Amino acid sequence: MICAAVFETDERVRDLLREWTVEYLIRENRELNLLWFTQNVTEQKLEKYAKRISFALISLDRDAGRRAGELLYRLNPECRIAYYRWEPCALEPLLPTRPAAFFLRKDDRGKEELQKILDRILEELSGAEDIFFYEGRKGMYCIPLSHIRYLQSDLKYVEIHTASGEGLRLFSRLSPLEPQLDGRFVRIHKSYIVNSRYVETLDKGAHLVRLSGGETLPISDAWYGRALERLRELKAQNN
Repeated sequence: MICAAVFETDERVRDLLREWTVEYLIRENRELNLLWFTQNVTEQKLEKYAKRISFALISLDRDAGRRAGELLYRLNPECRIAYYRWEPCALEPLLPTRPAAFFLRKDDRGKEELQKILDRILEELSGAEDIFFYEGRKGMYCIPLSHIRYLQSDLKYVEIHTASGEGLRLFSRLSPLEPQLDGRFVRIHKSYIVNSRYVETLDKGAHLVRLSGGETLPISDAWYGRALERLRELKAQNN
């Protein structure tokens, strides 16, 4: 189930947002796991939940809202953030957090705008083919495939390395995760699958794959031929 979060300290506003959200979920027959942050959030607390949150609604009626958005973006750059406020405000200071939406909640148009945003974001998260989903004991993770540089396995766990530099550690093996990856992902080793978008060179002699940014990964003899052929196919498709 997709996990969302609402950052709102005003109980009256929380009740209103809850009413609007539940009305939408019932009407559209959707499910959503909602986390409610009812006090000014600390980094220590948010660290426990940030990776689980696929999108967030954050109030800007208090200065703490902007700080919460900055903190959430730093901990989980893939999270979609929608800001809201009672009155209009300058949006430029929010741009570093790459907001997905902004709306005013002052009247019935606020309900309409919120429900439009919920519809768009949930459609993106649940229906898009370019999203990697993983549901574990700690919740569901949703990561755009284009943000994944490579996956690395140590038999019991898989580490997902993203373009933002963040890593996500999953209790799994590589094979069960492969069907969720698109055709641009290439296995180069029994323990590595790489996103070809980030591959710069293959060095057969050194048994290395060099990624953009200079990072190198091992490529085994067993997988070199197939990986090279697949990368050539992808290059031809893009020409």
